Amino acid sequence: LKQGLESRRKARRDAEKELQKSGAGTPYPSWEALRAEEREEEPEILLTVTDTEGRTVRRIRGATGKGFHRAAWDFRWPAPEPTTLGGRTRGDFESDGGGPLALPGRYRVQLSQRIDGVESPLGEPQEFECVPLANTTLPAADRPGLVAFQAQVASLQRSALGTSRALAEATSRARHLKAALDDTPRATAAMRQEALALERRCADVSLRLEGDAFLRRRNEPTPPSLLERVSQIIDGAWTSTSAPTATHRRNAEIASGDLTRELGTLRGILADIADLERRAESAGAPWTPGRLPDWKPN
Repeated sequence: LKQGLESRRKARRDAEKELQKSGAGTPYPSWEALRAEEREEEPEILLTVTDTEGRTVRRIRGATGKGFHRAAWDFRWPAPEPTTLGGRTRGDFESDGGGPLALPGRYRVQLSQRIDGVESPLGEPQEFECVPLANTTLPAADRPGLVAFQAQVASLQRSALGTSRALAEATSRARHLKAALDDTPRATAAMRQEALALERRCADVSLRLEGDAFLRRRNEPTPPSLLERVSQIIDGAWTSTSAPTATHRRNAEIASGDLTRELGTLRGILADIADLERRAESAGAPWTPGRLPDWKPN
């Protein structure tokens, strides 16, 4: 990079330093300028990897300072895990994460900058080739088929983990409703019973989706949950270039069918929670997560 990327705040402060060196006064920025600095998105350098058909495979962030820098792609698709702000801290025995391996072949990478949300290219795209090391003991006879299976499992993991997060939010909404209805004079006892029933319905979904935590805490064996089946495939297949086993394929089939059923159940629970939230709002219940208060001026 001939020049580093600077935010509005850094550019202003650098200009102020130059004014101080020359002995000139430093003007105080307007509130509008400071507000714009506060809301500005930090400048970024992006390296976008695409396949031969122009489909985006991965976006990698690079250093924004002036000079030469190196950025590495691990030849994987992005991780399908739920989005977290600020990144995820992994344990000592956890893998580095990431999605399944990309198919060997030719790719293209485009360097670009993103300033205040606007992306613009830097230079021309460069082509390169991803070549397997050919050191696999049992290489997959159908490498495209292996990649297609891993992509299917990545999609399955994305939906399963997203369902788990949505279930946690639904449980929290039901519990907050239950507590709020105790502080709502106009609420009926039946409404609180509904909130309790919703909380227990969420627990039933969690039992099938995430496993039997009740028995685990008592060191009892439990049948594999939906998420455990997906994890078994990922742990055994995503770090390998061998063909998926029959167990991997069977677990994917079972998890896919189970997820279809649990999503339908959870949609019904969410609809019933929303209905109870509307009635709680009409009864004047204190605010709870997931509910926008209604206000009508006198």
